[in-house]
Amino acid sequence: MALPGLTFDRAVLEQTITFHNRKLDQIEARSGGFTKIHYLVGSRREHPMDAAHLLSVVPTVRESDIYICGPKALVWAVVKAAEDLGISHDRVHHEEFEFHKTVVNT
Repeated sequence: MALPGLTFDRAVLEQTITFHNRKLDQIEARSGGFTKIHYLVGSRREHPMDAAHLLSVVPTVRESDIYICGPKALVWAVVKAAEDLGISHDRVHHEEFEFHKTVVNT
């Protein structure tokens, strides 16, 4: 039996919910209830990506696969939260990226 899929999308500002997010909405709509996208808009204080917060946002998180993509610190916070909740590593799918400063010579 397949487990439900879960995706968290955390943004600091409502305005940052973009075209990418509309694509996620389409995936959710076409999943027949199998996939649920959670938009967490606000600061890390409002949405700490720890086990207690994930469980409060999604009470069924322990029965779900988790998909997370983002900066390394965010990804590893979710990976640790999943581990703390007893979620198997093979049910946590992640990809991390880093922001790089652009240096302009003047």
